[in-house]
Amino acid sequence: MKTTFRILSLISLLAVASPADAAETYSANDIVKFFEQQKQMMVTRGICVGTDTECAAEEIKDQASAFDLLINFEKNSAKLTESARSNLIEFSIALKNPKLESLKFAVDGFTDASGNDDHNQSLSQKRAESVVSFLSGLGVEETALVPRGWGETNFRSNNELDPLNRRVETRIMK
Repeated sequence: MKTTFRILSLISLLAVASPADAAETYSANDIVKFFEQQKQMMVTRGICVGTDTECAAEEIKDQASAFDLLINFEKNSAKLTESARSNLIEFSIALKNPKLESLKFAVDGFTDASGNDDHNQSLSQKRAESVVSFLSGLGVEETALVPRGWGETNFRSNNELDPLNRRVETRIMK
């Protein structure tokens, strides 16, 4: 039953926030609804036994827990595009909503597989930091945002070089 609910929730969210079109937008209300559902589901989830890094790595594999910010990047870039800025403005509005303002969020940056491991790790961290910087400039508490770079892991597309893999996602931190 819970799995069915999670799948249906994700499908309904993807109808609103599919990464297939980087120019697509969503509203602050969409984001608040998504994270309210995630907050409720966290109450029933188990705990991870391991280091913070090991637990976080397991967490990013759970696509249902992530909100894709629809922020994709040009190859080898951490610069925010105009459509990315528009989506981040909506995201900042959502994060200032009383239903979410007490939560802490991981801001997870990813790359495609076109660079070497060290470069991709650094670039993914810069992407996450770019998003955090922009959001804090819009009045979101920087302490509520934890930038994390994951390099070329957790591909969104089966094609490791697909631009959809160059993205930032966010999730509630446990």
